[in-house]
Amino acid sequence: MIPTRLLITGFEPFADFAVNPSGEAIAHLRLEFGSELAAHVLPVDFLRAREHLIELLDKHQPRACLCMGLAPGMEFRIERTARKVSQFSHLPGEASYDGTFAFDTITRTLTRLGPPWRFSDDCGLYVCESTYWALLEYAGHHGHPTECGFLHVPAANRSSPLERTIDIIREVVADILRR
Repeated sequence: MIPTRLLITGFEPFADFAVNPSGEAIAHLRLEFGSELAAHVLPVDFLRAREHLIELLDKHQPRACLCMGLAPGMEFRIERTARKVSQFSHLPGEASYDGTFAFDTITRTLTRLGPPWRFSDDCGLYVCESTYWALLEYAGHHGHPTECGFLHVPAANRSSPLERTIDIIREVVADILRR
């Protein structure tokens, strides 16, 4: 059996977003990649998302983890930093952590495919930020995953059709697994 190399997560729909491309991509990824990839949808809830992510990290013990979420706008955002949200004030851990992913793989893929993208140091202080912080805090204490990152994807719209976003995520995952 091949060990899980990459855990990738997305989120369920929330608020005014009836479709969350980060979560929609997960179903496609499960069908296309073998046991090297574990793909799961997280709930849009600070504590439940953290608990579910920790369960997945304990179960799969992946070398790398890339969490994804939806951010309004037209661009993909590679998040470099995660801040501790107020909902986690009761938890031990630093005020912020820096991502440890080999972001150059993602930047090459996005540049090759052509969607608008940028680096970001503001994950939004919502469930995306709390999940990224939980991932980095977990990795710091457990020694794995050694690569941790977060990718915001654009909302589905005329300029960023859902199918195109799913294709881009598929290519990002394929390039990560090829390296």
